[in-house]
Amino acid sequence: PTVMRLYNPSTYQHFYTSYNCEVTALANLNGFKLEGDAFYHNNPSAPDAVVVHRLYNPSTRLHLWATTQEDINNATQAAGYRYEGPAFWAIKPTTGGSIVVHRLYNPTTYKHLWTTTQAEINSAMQFSGYKYEGPAFWAPGSTIPQ
Repeated sequence: PTVMRLYNPSTYQHFYTSYNCEVTALANLNGFKLEGDAFYHNNPSAPDAVVVHRLYNPSTRLHLWATTQEDINNATQAAGYRYEGPAFWAIKPTTGGSIVVHRLYNPTTYKHLWTTTQAEINSAMQFSGYKYEGPAFWAPGSTIPQ
């Protein structure tokens, strides 16, 4: 199973989901375009499963995906985010055969970007004002060819 990445060219926002119904709704109603599969996700009942939570800020209309209670608390208590629930499952970083999903942040636009490729990290930092925040979580398997 995969997590798909969508992009809205009007708002410059990315969205990540493992649900086809969300892909359809966002494409039909909100102007998002499917970019393709971003990375694989884990089975929620697997012993190495790590839940990736989704949060939403109604003021900025931005989403945040987080795995730590600290990130959730900071987003909900200090940044106006509301908790939406589990989005998908990653794996523990110690699991073999995993890939890192990196998180970047743009302090001008308040947007985050999650990516598995160094080329996208470099481009986002060089051309789009993003700052590297570090590993967000680990995904099972290899990078999905783009």
